[in-house]
Amino acid sequence: MNEKNHHIYSDKLTLRVVDLRQIELATAEDQASGLEHWERLFKASTWEEIRMIAKKDENLLEATETLYTLNADELVRRQCEARADYYRLHNSINRRMEELLLEKENAVEENKKLNLKVQDLSIENDSLKTENNEKDLLIKHLKAQLEGKE
Repeated sequence: MNEKNHHIYSDKLTLRVVDLRQIELATAEDQASGLEHWERLFKASTWEEIRMIAKKDENLLEATETLYTLNADELVRRQCEARADYYRLHNSINRRMEELLLEKENAVEENKKLNLKVQDLSIENDSLKTENNEKDLLIKHLKAQLEGKE
C-alpha cells in the first residue's frame, strides 16, 4: 500500500520471516518445503559446502550462483588482501631473521674479542706470578743475608 494516498498495490503479497537458529522447531510441512536446506545453506562457511548443499535443489543452485556472482569481486579483493598480508608477514619475518643473524654475528665477534682479552690477561697473570715468585726468592735471599749479618 502506498502510505501517502493509501492505494493498495496488491493483496497477494505475503512476507514471512524465518528464524533459522530455531530450525529444530520446524513443522513437517516446513521440512517438506526444504527449509532445512536453506538453513544449512545460510550456515555454510565455505563455497564448497554451499555448492554441495545447492546440488540438491534447483532454487538453491540458482541462489548460490547469484550469491557467488555478487561476491566474486569481494572474493578477489580478499584473495589480494590475503596475498598482501602473506608477503608483508614473510618480509617482516625475513627482516627479523636478518637482524637476529647480525646480532648473532656481532655477539660472536664480541666473544672473540673477550676471549683474546682473557688470553692476554692470563699471559699477564702468568708473567706477574713469575715476577712475584722471583721477588719472593729475592726477599728470602735478602732475609737470609740479613740474618747472617746479625
